[in-house]
Amino acid sequence: MVEDGFEADIQTFLVLFKACASMSHLEEGKKLHFDARKKGITSNAFIGSSLLRMYGKCGSIIDAENVFRELPNHGRDVVSWNAMLSVYADQGRDRKVLKLYRQMRETNVSPDHTTYAITIHACSSLLDRESGDTIRKIGLLEIGKAIHSEAIRNKFASHVMVSSALARFYGKCGSIMEAEHAFSCALGHNVMSWTSMFSVYIEQGVTERALKLFLQMHKEGVSPDEQSFAVILQACVVIAEREEETFVEGQNVKVLSMELGQAMHSDVKKKGFTSNIYIGSALLNMYAKCGNLSKAENVFNILSHPDTVAWTAMLSAYLDQGQGDKALKLYRRMQKHNVMIDETTLACVLQGCGESGRLDICQEVHFSVTSASYDTSHFLCTCLVHAYGISSSTLDANDVFDKIHEPDVISWNACISGYAREGDCETCLEMLQNMVMEGSLPNQVTFLSILFVCSHGGMVDTAIVSIDAMRRDHAILPDTKHYIIFMDLLARIGDFTKVKVVMKKMQIHYDHQPLWSSLLGACIKHSNLELGTEIFNHAMQLQPQGYVLMSNIHANSSLDIAWE
Repeated sequence: MVEDGFEADIQTFLVLFKACASMSHLEEGKKLHFDARKKGITSNAFIGSSLLRMYGKCGSIIDAENVFRELPNHGRDVVSWNAMLSVYADQGRDRKVLKLYRQMRETNVSPDHTTYAITIHACSSLLDRESGDTIRKIGLLEIGKAIHSEAIRNKFASHVMVSSALARFYGKCGSIMEAEHAFSCALGHNVMSWTSMFSVYIEQGVTERALKLFLQMHKEGVSPDEQSFAVILQACVVIAEREEETFVEGQNVKVLSMELGQAMHSDVKKKGFTSNIYIGSALLNMYAKCGNLSKAENVFNILSHPDTVAWTAMLSAYLDQGQGDKALKLYRRMQKHNVMIDETTLACVLQGCGESGRLDICQEVHFSVTSASYDTSHFLCTCLVHAYGISSSTLDANDVFDKIHEPDVISWNACISGYAREGDCETCLEMLQNMVMEGSLPNQVTFLSILFVCSHGGMVDTAIVSIDAMRRDHAILPDTKHYIIFMDLLARIGDFTKVKVVMKKMQIHYDHQPLWSSLLGACIKHSNLELGTEIFNHAMQLQPQGYVLMSNIHANSSLDIAWE
């Protein structure tokens, strides 16, 4: 156009800046900006807003701020302010969003629905980051409520964009009633507002409400989009995690959540969304949680170009079902396809190494972690310690552990559990002492490892001291798992008097098959017919295989009588 002698006008530059924004072409955008400045049109409000959006999409906040400062006061209308607010929001500068909003109000520019939607969304994002700081959360709640009040006064609170942002904000605050009120006040709903409310319900653990709302959306004639399905499938995952397994056709599955998920999958197919990477990842995660790996594999294989998230979701699916070997084979496929491997992927692979006992792959991943400079990641180093411990390589585990800067309780537990598996009680107790001395407080998991190693070493006195130390020194109450390990130890050495004391103390319900199987086995070994009968009478309410164990006790007792 220029070569043919035609002059570019404001409309031309608006189109060109939009093109640079869509391509994130910063250098070309700067050249065009220079040309626009030579023509003297950069003070135009539309050009200014377009430049702001372009620099924002290109990730150049400094250039955007310079453009905004150069705009004359008459050129800074609500569109320009919103454009600058969007730049900060897109780049995650949420505190700057709130500061600019305050500056905007001080200059007497009246906000519109876009302004309120952006600022309220910034409050929600900040709430996510300040999850551990109660004082700051309270402050953000007050700011959000103040913006909400202003939106009501200016009659923008009922706009669908604002009501959706408010619903998300109150959801982050844990106030479902306020979120529902904001949602219901909207003058009509679009798919984005429905999806926002789904997210609120799922985040707050009321997944049934999310599913009911999904049905309501259908009844009102609003068609779900890809994001709606990706969010609502999370509800199926949560339901699957809560549901008890049922043994069907040779595998443990979650029947209710499976039926629900398959219905969702059918809707996804009708919409032609099955190749969407986010929906695909959500579907295979859902099928994995339901216990149907073959369905998860089918979903994964349909994806034409699975990204790292999808590959990692499939890895997690195998691991959730105890298929460590399959997870490692999938990892090899990832390497062949040159898939970018991130921290989460490596953590999954290390879990697979632990489950499969593949020390060689664990060492290979360790090399990858170091090569990618992930060895400063506290999370990955803890995963390495755990994987080496399960793979019976406590020396490697200890070497990685020693390099962790300020290990937390999870890191200590990973190292202690490795030595516990090796039966090294002395080192476990020594590490526990070092852990306390370095200011890291042990938890219930720590003492599970200590009691485990005591049990396998037959160290009753040490186990008793450990249980007492839990209460006295660390204010940790032993739970069923601790008592189960302790009773297993007592039963195996034949101290049934203490077994009865512990049973009465914890008022045990015989709903833990490994425990009563262990106790009955100990009764067989020591021919304790009285306790065996007591355990049997309760245990038989749950598992008929107790008859076999009980008959063995009677057989052993009869033999003893015969020998006498």
